[in-house]
Amino acid sequence: MDDLIKRYIAETIHHLSVGERADVQQELEANILDMVGESPDVETIEETLLALGSPASLASQYRGRPHHLIGPDTFPLYWKVLCIVLLIAAPLAALFSIIGFIITPPTIALAEMVARTFAAAGGAVVLVFFWVTIAFALVDAQQIPVAAEVWDRATLRALEEKAGKAIKTSSVIGDLVALAIGLLALTFLMTNSDLLALYSKEHAPIPLFIAVRLRPYLIAAMAVAFLSFLVAIIKLIRRRWSASILVISSGVTIITTAFWVFFLTRWNLYTPDLLASLALTQPRWQFTIRSLCGFCILMGAITIGTECYHALWKERV
Repeated sequence: MDDLIKRYIAETIHHLSVGERADVQQELEANILDMVGESPDVETIEETLLALGSPASLASQYRGRPHHLIGPDTFPLYWKVLCIVLLIAAPLAALFSIIGFIITPPTIALAEMVARTFAAAGGAVVLVFFWVTIAFALVDAQQIPVAAEVWDRATLRALEEKAGKAIKTSSVIGDLVALAIGLLALTFLMTNSDLLALYSKEHAPIPLFIAVRLRPYLIAAMAVAFLSFLVAIIKLIRRRWSASILVISSGVTIITTAFWVFFLTRWNLYTPDLLASLALTQPRWQFTIRSLCGFCILMGAITIGTECYHALWKERV
């Protein structure tokens, strides 16, 4: 079978759910081979594929497009991600609550502590459901309509060039889980920022940050994390690197790195008692924080470099 036909079929079934692909692939192979005949030339193959329409429009003929918050072709992936994140987030929220009770023992009955722990786990379930659903709904709603797609000979010939390289699913799911945990931790800190403190046997806990000044930055951090969450879902849905995904992912990495550098260098956020407790001068403390910022920038650069390698140079999968 001609390579361009293989690429066209692969691009078409890419727009279908996993359960539909095998049957549609077999049907398309048989139909296209019948249409082009034996030993077709390049001109015949191109005219046949152009007549069939773009891969996206052809795929739409094999499935309906009813109006859903999350489309039927995206729903299996949405459900998989939701279940994975929920299984981790709910116990983790309960753990956060227990740690809070241990660090600052409350003056309430054991039954109420248990109730609050279960409430924290339930709240995490609701929050994760909201984040994952909204993220998938936004990605699903922003898909380019088939009618607006350009389909000509140049686009057809570019199919092999734009195919991209596979994005490792396990790595993206790991990112989603980590981001969900981060969002959960930031939500917990919104009402418990005093637990982020320096603990010692000699004196009472010293909060790292001034709570009133910290909250706007926590909200901004949640927005940045949610942006990264969206990008991870786009990668999971598209499954292959493209120039646009690489640019978006790199851009979000730069935004995330810049935010954390900006946040860490807001010297008025730290409590005055912190430096005294650590026996650090202001210049020494700032040098330590700037070194941490340098590490953040290095990690951001490594992330972008790794993604460029996988998208542009690594052998195709």
